[in-house]
Amino acid sequence: MHRRFFNSSVTQMLVAIVCGLALGYAQPHMAVTLKPISESFIKLIGMNINVMVFVLVVSGVANLHDQRQSARIGGKAVVYFQVMALLSLLAGMIVTLVLQPGTGLALDDSEMTQLVPDNIHDPFQFSRFMLDMIPCSFVAPFTQASTLQVLFLAVLFGMALARSGQHGVPLRRGIEILAQLMFNIMAMILKLAPLAAFATLAYTIGRYGPSSILPLAKLLLTLYVACALFIIIVFSCVTRFAGVRLSSLLRYIKEEILLVLFTTSSLAALPSLIVKMERLGCAQGIVRLVLPAGNALNLNGTNIYLTASALFIAQIAQVDLNVGQLITLLMIAMLTSKGASAVTGSSFITLAVTLTALQIVPLDSVALLLSIERLMKCRSLTNLIGNAVACLAVAHWEKAIDRERLQQELG
Repeated sequence: MHRRFFNSSVTQMLVAIVCGLALGYAQPHMAVTLKPISESFIKLIGMNINVMVFVLVVSGVANLHDQRQSARIGGKAVVYFQVMALLSLLAGMIVTLVLQPGTGLALDDSEMTQLVPDNIHDPFQFSRFMLDMIPCSFVAPFTQASTLQVLFLAVLFGMALARSGQHGVPLRRGIEILAQLMFNIMAMILKLAPLAAFATLAYTIGRYGPSSILPLAKLLLTLYVACALFIIIVFSCVTRFAGVRLSSLLRYIKEEILLVLFTTSSLAALPSLIVKMERLGCAQGIVRLVLPAGNALNLNGTNIYLTASALFIAQIAQVDLNVGQLITLLMIAMLTSKGASAVTGSSFITLAVTLTALQIVPLDSVALLLSIERLMKCRSLTNLIGNAVACLAVAHWEKAIDRERLQQELG
């Protein structure tokens, strides 16, 4: 009994949290030196993620067999993603306008000294965005770490494999074997998750401390309130539509929630979430298509961050946006958010691209957000929960849920 308790991933994560907090408070100088451990864990996760996304999407599309079915499910997923993107962008905008986190803040110039990457000053162009989605070669998306290009290539490859009939069966089996191999690699990497959580929490407390983030605490509060309201209101409605209680789903994926909470990356939980959603009764083809695609096209937490942070920067710069400018921000964010990914740090780049395209809010102020980038855990948590909910919604829409298994797993 005791061995089972201490072997639990939840228990190990909680022990890591307590140890990280203790070290961060007691030995802040030592805690700061642990940052490479958490960064190494994120790099290990990202090392295989594009190959995994490709394999899973190809497997999902190919297992649908019928090309019309594949197109129908993909179309439903895209429609769902677009609706949720609009709602999440609106949620971030409304909560920020109500709470006004940037009003009355007086920040030191020293907080604006960090550099912003040079390429984000380039103006946003929709034609270039569409062209960038098409890879220049088969291997380019994997070497350039372009999630959208990997998705584009995987969908084409999966559709071609689905049409190959009996000739494609050996390759289909090979894809399944490779998918299982990638799951095994991720399982080995995730054994290090408690160590990464310990290092991340210790570094955050040791580096910033409770009082060092007070000027930006109102923005953090705004983001957490917006994400919480979005989860409670919107996700509850969607899961109720699918015949599932949101609280039951959250309990079912609690290990993945804890993992994301202390790694700040929803990609870390993707492999185990896929296994759980398949075990829950959702059709394998839908799970392996919706979840990987959702990590590039259904980032609800990132969307909330985009509009909330853009308005926060406008407020501290004392720039009043009228209704037309707010609508412009919403439309631009609908496009630029598709260039984000679930990798830590990509949200910041996407925000800078959005502000560059908007050309109303001063771009230099975006560097202020770098100091609290690691504390915005709500983004990744909302992304994770949103993708699990999306999988349920599309599977219910397609009538592809085993209700008996669903009740057994959640019960």
